[in-house]
Amino acid sequence: MPTPDTQPRATEIDANNPPINHTRKPARNHHLTNIWRRSLPEDWGVFVFVAILVIIALGQRRSIHVNEVVGRHYIYFLAYLLVFLTLAGVGIPKLIKTIRHWIPIIICTFVFGNLGDTIHRLNPHDKDYMLNQWDIVMFLGINPSLWLDRHAMWPWLINFMQSMYTTYYLFGPLTAAVLFFRRRWKGFRTFMLAWVFASYVGFLGYVAVPALGPRYYLVDQYENHIDRGHT
Repeated sequence: MPTPDTQPRATEIDANNPPINHTRKPARNHHLTNIWRRSLPEDWGVFVFVAILVIIALGQRRSIHVNEVVGRHYIYFLAYLLVFLTLAGVGIPKLIKTIRHWIPIIICTFVFGNLGDTIHRLNPHDKDYMLNQWDIVMFLGINPSLWLDRHAMWPWLINFMQSMYTTYYLFGPLTAAVLFFRRRWKGFRTFMLAWVFASYVGFLGYVAVPALGPRYYLVDQYENHIDRGHT
């Protein structure tokens, strides 16, 4: 029986049985680990959002134009899947990595620009009548669109209001650009996640309350037509 002096110490290393490195990952899981580690909450949010749209489009393929709607959703889905694959980080140029941070806002913008057919197939009952009644109640018995048509058809006002409406599409990307170029990464990531969340809420809102808008719903009640030079 070995004495305490002859017993191997815990710190000694057996040359025939080297210690096992338990932190080493199997090689086949390396890329999946990188994708999981480098992906962000907004990445998964957009990925799931586009996947849901693909499933919806496939479910409606008999009643919609397959080439125009389903095809577009497939393109969005494959584009985002490609971005996910590049997250493995094998020889990806710096420019591509920079664009990758902007993919959520790019994909969501293009998706929302092509949701008309999908939304109306999910809920074909427009709610313009209800929204018009809400406008009248909020403005104390006056429809604001018809009132402006009769009392404020000034070219400068039309151009001003049109430009203000256009800035609605610019505020989001400009805000993200300011945060990005000032390297406020936490704010940038939070803004991107908020953008994706707003896309979910907006999509649900469009499905729950689809509408054409006053421009089409009240077209027979307008007394004036806006000239192209003032739009």
